[in-house]
Amino acid sequence: MPSLAELQAGMAAAILRGGAAPAGIAAARLGVHRATTLGTLTEALADAFPVVALLVGERFFAQAAARFVPAHPPAAPRLAEYGAAFPDFLAAFAPARGLAYLPDVARLDWAVHRAYHAADRAALRAEQLAALDPAAFGALRLGLHPSVQLLASRFPVDRIWQAHHGEGELSAIDLSASVDCRLLVDRGPGGIRLLPLDAGELALLQAFGTGGSLDEAAGAAAAVDVDLDLPVLLARHLARGSFAALDPD
Repeated sequence: MPSLAELQAGMAAAILRGGAAPAGIAAARLGVHRATTLGTLTEALADAFPVVALLVGERFFAQAAARFVPAHPPAAPRLAEYGAAFPDFLAAFAPARGLAYLPDVARLDWAVHRAYHAADRAALRAEQLAALDPAAFGALRLGLHPSVQLLASRFPVDRIWQAHHGEGELSAIDLSASVDCRLLVDRGPGGIRLLPLDAGELALLQAFGTGGSLDEAAGAAAAVDVDLDLPVLLARHLARGSFAALDPD
């Protein structure tokens, strides 16, 4: 007789990958579980990728989800965490081949989703930074706020996202246009915010996001933009609340 763990693994494989029902499980009952699971995970994807769903339509989205779900079952118990691999899946999904912008729209959808569900945390204040020893600034590591997400695209994904939220008309956007779209997505007091970034500014924040020190982040930014004004950018993001944690050392 199979153990509970073996029975659960067999049910998961049968539901998600279309395998045979485990011994003692009726095929009809399995079919109900399979339809319920696919429906629930498709709804979770539609919640996480609302602009993608609107762009491609319900039928196309359902077909994509039906291919995605068996190959990418949930790895965590919270449905809000489901879908991280969907943008890369869309990039390789043959029916979406003619929609080159779609994977990056999905990446923006996911950035918004992550920002919305990010943990609450107090932002670093300018006076807290000013109270530190200036001699230690070069080694300082500014942690990004949990809601901060960074994105770069060669498509106008910000305008596409905004058009689907009542800001502008989708018909006025050249979806094939090659642009330099760099964004900071975060959650402010009024909800989700999108902030356009310069190339050096993005490099600076990316360096902080990967644990770089102030000296290292400034070097990464200067390599992209030699005219970058570091004090101005730091003040901008302190005022916005882009930073949260300081390295305890």
